[in-house]
Amino acid sequence: MNIKINKNEKKDFAKFGNLSHDRDVCIRQASKKEIQTSYFANDLALKLHPNSFYVRVKDIIMETHDVKTFVLEPAEAKGTLSFPNYQAGQYITLEIPLLNFIYQRPYTISCSTTHRKNGEIQITVKQVYNGICSSYILGEVQIGDVFLAHGPFGNFVYDPIRDCNHIIALVGGSGITPIMAIAESIFDGIMDIHLTILYGAKTKNDIIFKEKLEEMAKQCEKIQVIFVLSEEKNEWLRYGFITKELIAEVMEEKNSFFVCGPTSFYQAMNSILLELNIPNKFIRHDLYVDYMKPQLTDTFQVTVLTNGEEKKIVCKGNETLMQAMEREGINAPKRCGVGECGFCRSKLVSGTVFTDYEAVRKGDKQYQYIHPCASYPTSDVIIRLPF
Repeated sequence: MNIKINKNEKKDFAKFGNLSHDRDVCIRQASKKEIQTSYFANDLALKLHPNSFYVRVKDIIMETHDVKTFVLEPAEAKGTLSFPNYQAGQYITLEIPLLNFIYQRPYTISCSTTHRKNGEIQITVKQVYNGICSSYILGEVQIGDVFLAHGPFGNFVYDPIRDCNHIIALVGGSGITPIMAIAESIFDGIMDIHLTILYGAKTKNDIIFKEKLEEMAKQCEKIQVIFVLSEEKNEWLRYGFITKELIAEVMEEKNSFFVCGPTSFYQAMNSILLELNIPNKFIRHDLYVDYMKPQLTDTFQVTVLTNGEEKKIVCKGNETLMQAMEREGINAPKRCGVGECGFCRSKLVSGTVFTDYEAVRKGDKQYQYIHPCASYPTSDVIIRLPF
């Protein structure tokens, strides 16, 4: 074989034979100073956005008969000296050791970032019917208890590029928690926007943060609050439900809608916004998936492949794969619990599931990846967890 080398590209191949010698010379002449393995930018990024951190319960505030706010501070004894940065509307995930298993539950940060500067954050928890974790937190957790946390996560935040300067918050029940953080941020001067809150509750005693919201609205012209009671008449508050007419009443020329509440509330508000011809780009949902829960009562076998092991469990057709794994003590990755964050993304090796969830990427559908926290079995299945 004849190899032609352009004269302009000639190389002294003899030098290759000296590479080893030249390298040894460079090593001997190099500084004996230790090689730098830590850099300021990396250290700062890890400090501002740690993979996990520990929180200590500093105080507990009774909000309503079934709602408590937990004031959290960094657990210095566990090495956490400060909290990561967050935006109003985001949530953290707590690891809750209970019944020889570690549950993971998302809880919205219900205060503005000024609280972080003062060395604390707050989460507000409502009793969930048959809720293992909410019952434990509301009934057992005391001041001084320490939990491992992850986050913050979530996109239910105001973005000046994406959102209008006027936010209409459509709130049902405990859905007020992220909106409270946004309202406080406006009140504290962190966010320069206008906020109108339409807050639906059953009775006056079910309204969370009522006095705080009224006081902020009284002192800040950028905040307006309208309470609507569905099961109690009050001369100072509106009666009934949040309607199309009420929403139209508070709308300005340009509006963004932040919707947060129980599933039935989302469905009702989405229908109204559709009637008002509000483009989807101006509508935000907090940790919500508008899917129909199947009513299958059949029981299916689920084979879970994780950490090189194979575990077989049973799962009903009306419960998610994640719920079944939690019940059987399988530690599956979880953050949001509704299929939005993608943290639990797993491979569906075989079988079929019901996932009426538009946010699943086309590539995941094509290559059989699912979110176990929002997937219901419709046959025996085999899934492989990401670890």
